[in-house]
Amino acid sequence: MPAAGHKTGSDYGYDSEKHWRVCTVCGERVGEETHTADGGTCTVCGYAASTSDEILIYASSADGSSYTVTGLSGSGDIVVPAYHNGKPVTAIGRHAFEGSSVTAVTLPDSVTSIQPYAFSGCSSLVSADLGEGLDYIGDEAFAGCTRLYSIRIGGDLVYVGQYAFEDCDRLVEVYDLSDNGIEAGSRGFGYVAYRALAVYTSGDVPSGITEVGDFVFMRSDDGARLIEY
Repeated sequence: MPAAGHKTGSDYGYDSEKHWRVCTVCGERVGEETHTADGGTCTVCGYAASTSDEILIYASSADGSSYTVTGLSGSGDIVVPAYHNGKPVTAIGRHAFEGSSVTAVTLPDSVTSIQPYAFSGCSSLVSADLGEGLDYIGDEAFAGCTRLYSIRIGGDLVYVGQYAFEDCDRLVEVYDLSDNGIEAGSRGFGYVAYRALAVYTSGDVPSGITEVGDFVFMRSDDGARLIEY
């Protein structure tokens, strides 16, 4: 129950240690509690613990209300948290992951923009889930991600910059949950689907990417196609 005199919504705010609700009248945190974990996920607010937060580098916004990811000090699969130090993470900064050894990235729905060159030249990146809140992808944001096979675009996407996915020659699987009507083989939207063998408009469709040893295949109605060996 909310503290006396406070009015709260149903959504939780959270950081890596605690969760809370925010009073819609005064803006104060209400009912702050430590996460209750089950398999790494809080059973109350749904926060999923991730070691990614420990290797990400952040910059606070000018008004101190949010954070931008500006870099990282590690490699591997990256899950960007929705909150850092109790404030929402809303952007991936210019050049933030450029040339790094990140292998997969998952963005929270709080991220609304990916700035130019953010993932440019990430030659080890194989998959990217861009979340539901993203509306802006800057110029050459993923250019030169030569091993990127699959990407998921949420429903809020409005703008994709020039050459955002240039030289992503193995990007054969696109999940487009927006209303942009992205088509396989199209040069629009930064070439995101230029090499696509499939563009799915539902996130429920299982991925067709299969790895067998050193070989990577894309399954489709026409059979399986070798993508990498």
